[in-house]
Amino acid sequence: MGFGLKQRLVSTLDRPGGRAILAAAVNRLARLHGFNDIKIFYEGRRWFHRVGERTFPGHRHFTQWPYNFAAFAAQERRYLNDANDYWMAFFTPPNNGIVIDVGAGEGEDVLAFSRAVGRQGRVIAIEAFPTTFEVLREFCLRNGLANTVTLQAALGDRSGTITFQESTHWVENAIDMQGGSGGVDVRCATLGEICAELNIAEIDYLKMNIEGAEVQALKGMVDVLPRIKAICVSCHDFRADRGDGEQFRTRDFVVPFLRSHGFALKFRDDPRPYVRDQVFGTHISTAESKSIGNSEP
Repeated sequence: MGFGLKQRLVSTLDRPGGRAILAAAVNRLARLHGFNDIKIFYEGRRWFHRVGERTFPGHRHFTQWPYNFAAFAAQERRYLNDANDYWMAFFTPPNNGIVIDVGAGEGEDVLAFSRAVGRQGRVIAIEAFPTTFEVLREFCLRNGLANTVTLQAALGDRSGTITFQESTHWVENAIDMQGGSGGVDVRCATLGEICAELNIAEIDYLKMNIEGAEVQALKGMVDVLPRIKAICVSCHDFRADRGDGEQFRTRDFVVPFLRSHGFALKFRDDPRPYVRDQVFGTHISTAESKSIGNSEP
């Protein structure tokens, strides 16, 4: 069978009665090629891969191809490095602090936030899309992130229900602003409602990456903004630039909105458009504002 697996054979085995055989074959390939720390298995309703002590949920259909072994081996380090690069360029959550991760995805950044705040801190990982949330929840449970609470919800300017459209790649799942068909309805809440539910008085750091829905989310947290010490909003103008729709062009709203609510802002001059469109802020009522300053975009 070599280093590869035949698509037809995998499709035949990826079902009850065949998955144990498929997992054994893939694990044998991993050992043969020196990836002794990798273990592939199917449990519940999805595939997983374990690398050392860390477990990563996969999908309901087999995607743990041998050509991904090297990426699996580096996955934890990549998660930590990317989280530090994307979200902690100007502010690191303090030990014992509270972080709210809005748009937590499959847990890529949760691990770094969980480590930063320590055992006595709290991470609230919020993800709206149902299938993505399932992976996030599994990731936190199986890796023992006891200081992390997962919550399925969309943030908006009012409570209710909101419709999402599923993209080809889960990272681009977004609120349906065009009134299309076949969307997925999820709960929508304001940040104030979520803080009340979870008994959160102050937020040390709020990270937001929600694919163009940041305007509605920010409008719904006016009452909470004075209690947020630091924030990073990932705007999505780059998606508007590439033709995904003008609803993704949010930076011109986010920048003056945060300034008007007492945040000193910082921006990154970066060739990566998704980094360039990030807006970092520290509330002027916090001592940390001295370290972030205020610069023009």
